[in-house]
Amino acid sequence: GVQTCALRENGWIDDGTFTAVKIIALLANSKGKGSLLDLISELEEMPFDEEFRVKATDGSLETTTAVFESVSKSLKEKCSVEDQWTLDEDNLEGVRVRLSSGGFFMIRQSLHDPVISLQVESVSEEYARPVALSPLFKLFSEHASVLDLSAIEK
Repeated sequence: GVQTCALRENGWIDDGTFTAVKIIALLANSKGKGSLLDLISELEEMPFDEEFRVKATDGSLETTTAVFESVSKSLKEKCSVEDQWTLDEDNLEGVRVRLSSGGFFMIRQSLHDPVISLQVESVSEEYARPVALSPLFKLFSEHASVLDLSAIEK
């Protein structure tokens, strides 16, 4: 899935060039330990990795911002009562919630388009639907009069 390139030592700025330089340095310091693919071969991707785009029907960034702020507030509150959700306090891209299964979901507002993207990584779609997608659909549905929810309705 799509991940941020923001690192603490770079002031949490999402910077792909800085990350690329860090990777090159890691490779240079890993003499004899293999290629980059060898170094990351033990990492596992989640079987369910989807991104959904929820659009403001009026095409305005103001509507998108208002909805994003409302849904973000509700998500943060829900994290304190939902057993399978833990708010990722260190995320600076939007609101990221870790799932007890090891996956996560994140909502982010586009800075340029009237869109809120929702990324979900999970052990399976069967797990993601009741634990992440259905509750998120319910939160977004509170704003159904100004959103196109067709991306997450399925």
